[in-house]
Amino acid sequence: MTTAAETIILFAKYARPEYVKTRLIPLLGADGAAQLQEEMARFVLQWLLEASRSRRANLEVWFDGADASTMRASLGGEVPYLHQGEGDLGNRLSRAFARKFNHGKERVVVVGADCPTVRPTTIAQAFDALFCHDAVIGPARDGGYYLIGLSSPIPDIFIDMPWSTDRVLEITKARLRRMGATFCLLPEMGDVDRPEDIPIWDKAKRDRPPHHNKKRWVLTGALEHDSNLHTAQALAQQIKKHREHSMKDTALQDHYSEVGSHCYGCGRRNEHGLHIKSYWDGDETVCHFKPRPYHTAFKGYVYGGLLASLIDCHGTATAAMAAYRTRGQKWGTEPEHRFVTASLRVDYRKPTPIDTVLELRGFAKEVLDRKTIVSVKLFAQNQLCVIGEVIAVPAPPSFATPKC
Repeated sequence: MTTAAETIILFAKYARPEYVKTRLIPLLGADGAAQLQEEMARFVLQWLLEASRSRRANLEVWFDGADASTMRASLGGEVPYLHQGEGDLGNRLSRAFARKFNHGKERVVVVGADCPTVRPTTIAQAFDALFCHDAVIGPARDGGYYLIGLSSPIPDIFIDMPWSTDRVLEITKARLRRMGATFCLLPEMGDVDRPEDIPIWDKAKRDRPPHHNKKRWVLTGALEHDSNLHTAQALAQQIKKHREHSMKDTALQDHYSEVGSHCYGCGRRNEHGLHIKSYWDGDETVCHFKPRPYHTAFKGYVYGGLLASLIDCHGTATAAMAAYRTRGQKWGTEPEHRFVTASLRVDYRKPTPIDTVLELRGFAKEVLDRKTIVSVKLFAQNQLCVIGEVIAVPAPPSFATPKC
């Protein structure tokens, strides 16, 4: 149910060293930070091309810092390139929306180039929300937003905004409420602006667009240059620190209610269970599990049914974690969010060795009112062994009722 009445706009800066990603320069150097900016913008554009194809929406790149031919050479893509014009970000956003609505567009979504986890499902959710709301916002973890969409002009919403502060999202929501405009919030995502954000990019590029161009995605700018070995070491230390900090947080399962803690996969009150634990790690969830010797299929390899159980349980936990995060709610507070599996698909890519710790990584691809679609990948010794998809739905209230 989509036509060219919908337009996607990518806002991007030209990757000029010392002018972009300045907070990453101490870690990556000016050239490395600029290279990261270019690679990430190209990556986001490729996913937006996929979104425009599936949605049959127009796609444009609105740029700053260079001319159109230079930007096209940098990012690629057979799409229109338009200069953002003068003024601060608010003036430029206002200009972009006004131009599209003046040209008869009905729904317009602007996406920043700093959030590499935006996918076609994100864009679809945004446009669908605009059928019944005046605005849609994709909140960024730093207090801003990675996406903003409108279904009609809203004058002055962006004027005199304290950009690059943690108050942007709240001020925008307050202005919309004051104007009587309705809005919808998408799942929160992380921008890549600071050294501690780099793991977001490193994980995002594992998931490449189906029609991505042939230019390879770099690991992280300066990592590929021997002359910047010290930078690579610093980056590795930064990533390690980030992950250690994330893993210090308690697991979701530690906050399950007593009644809901009997699950064989994750229930702490099931003495015979697997007792898996799910944590946030950036925009992904992570779970580690060490198989027992009796979890075997053929000698030396894990029984496939166990792997499916791990994906199932970590997948429903990921859905619950996404529900808490989307609502800005802390674990252990009411209402409790619990999910059950409506559908489970498991693809076994290679035999999974039994004598190592398994790592599961989950990502909530689509968060809706009545279901959440979760992708789960299972790794052993850094090798991808199993891919799963869980469609999770909220658990019926009767599941939380004590049984005599």
